[in-house]
Amino acid sequence: MKKEIAVSALGVKKKKIIFTVSTYYPKKDGVQFVTEYLAEGLAAREYDVTVITQSIDGVSDEEWHKGVHIIRFHIYTKHALHYGDIEKYKKYVLKISKHADILVNVCMQCAATDSILPLLKKISCRKILYMHGMYRFQWKKEDFASAKESAHRVWNSILWGRLYQMHGGDIRQYDKIIQIHRFDGAYDFIKRRYGIESIVIENACDEHFFGETQKNIYGIDSPYCICVANYLRIKNQIFSMRAFYQTKEMKDYGLIYIGSEKNEYYSKMCREKETLEKKYGKRNVQFLTKVARSDIPDWVRGASIYLLSSISEVFPVSLIESMAAGVPFIATDAGVARFLPGGVTVRSEREMSYWLALLAENKKCRDSLGTAGREYASCNFNITSKIEQLKKMIEEL
Repeated sequence: MKKEIAVSALGVKKKKIIFTVSTYYPKKDGVQFVTEYLAEGLAAREYDVTVITQSIDGVSDEEWHKGVHIIRFHIYTKHALHYGDIEKYKKYVLKISKHADILVNVCMQCAATDSILPLLKKISCRKILYMHGMYRFQWKKEDFASAKESAHRVWNSILWGRLYQMHGGDIRQYDKIIQIHRFDGAYDFIKRRYGIESIVIENACDEHFFGETQKNIYGIDSPYCICVANYLRIKNQIFSMRAFYQTKEMKDYGLIYIGSEKNEYYSKMCREKETLEKKYGKRNVQFLTKVARSDIPDWVRGASIYLLSSISEVFPVSLIESMAAGVPFIATDAGVARFLPGGVTVRSEREMSYWLALLAENKKCRDSLGTAGREYASCNFNITSKIEQLKKMIEEL
């Protein structure tokens, strides 16, 4: 890894910004998406940006992508424990930070941040912790679904509780802590536990979701509901599918799920669909995979209702994408969903079924919610404004 001093077009040394994050290009999830548009946005504004992240099978450990220098290490987290080349990673972060202006650690409870918390006192550059929520210590009924699930919760509660208890002094080493919403639990936890007032930079969404609503997407000429999320137990798509089948007013609607790939939960959904059709009759329900990211805005804009039934969320990017598209949402009461205009939150399949029936039969209500969400999104979820917020913070530091 050759040492270079990056300079702007005017010959001025660029400020060097380092991000550490668990997931980054070409992986895809909410944290990756936010980190990517921030890193690329700063690179486009004459900053020297390096992202240090986890290695990916079949992907080079070093590359450049859209102006960002990406370095990958074999580090990962499993069952709240960190594994891999942790010592090698720590040494590299210490080394590269000597020549940096700002170090941005994205999320706690991951190897990329937790392993270097004890090193923060040795890192002289300015430091930012960019949180995307934190572990939920409060128990919910879903946590008692099985003995295995309960044991998993107990284990995580002990280990993550120990993390926040042991590293209070390290966390206070950060010059700024960023939260993604004022009502995310991490905001109050950090303030109550460490006396730190965080800065809020909310998430944003791809500008393509703000485009004009289109109909008959990919040959679909009937109304449909949609959910875009990886097929995972925590995303709980079976919940929304059951509510959909239970709603007789949905018989003329389709339901489309878009996930990244087929897996065990995908197979479970297929089996559940067969069971539901035996009970309620045939419905037009589709499980799609490997849909190009560039096509997803069209799928969302063409929908009548967006469904999100996650067990746990923080600030779901998929909801603000539906808002930008002007599509009303029905979401489980997870994360900050209840604080977002443009839809409703529910706590049971029965409540989701109620709102599905109401919105299916009331276009004016759908349009009203969709318009409210779109107007709020256009003012608050613009990527450029989020990059400028972070840029301003960096310049102040």
